[in-house]
Amino acid sequence: MMNRALVLSMVICVVGTIMASIGTGIPYWIRKVDSNIGLWQICSKVSSDNGAEYVCSSREGKDADWLISVKVLTISGSIFLALSVFFIGLFSKENASSVLIRCAIVMSALGGMALIAAVVVFVVENQDFRADFHASFYLTLISGADGLLASLLMLILIRVPGEYNTI
Repeated sequence: MMNRALVLSMVICVVGTIMASIGTGIPYWIRKVDSNIGLWQICSKVSSDNGAEYVCSSREGKDADWLISVKVLTISGSIFLALSVFFIGLFSKENASSVLIRCAIVMSALGGMALIAAVVVFVVENQDFRADFHASFYLTLISGADGLLASLLMLILIRVPGEYNTI
């Protein structure tokens, strides 16, 4: 039977991975009146005979260095959180090595830090849009906090005497 803190850590990492993946992919980091700006696309509202519709264009080839950094950090953070879930799953098996839980802690912490660093870089480079941050921005921020929370829970788990004490 798995410890409740370990199960909670796993659930938090799964939710964080899903939120980070969605936040990375959808074009809602900044919302303006007639457009949405994401990491990969810019979508603008265009009037047509059928009414208004959004037309999206790729940002490929137009990326500043800071935007490439944000992309790399968000993808890395998502991968680290997913690896954390994998290591927690392996650790929950019988006769598992204590190295696995330590790997899960490190992966979760790295994922959280990478995602929060991505948000910080994005904020610094887009200070003039401060009030217009949108869904993807907040999903990524919350998933970074999830990663750090999960690593904290796992740290507590290995420090408290009991069934899963690995120190």
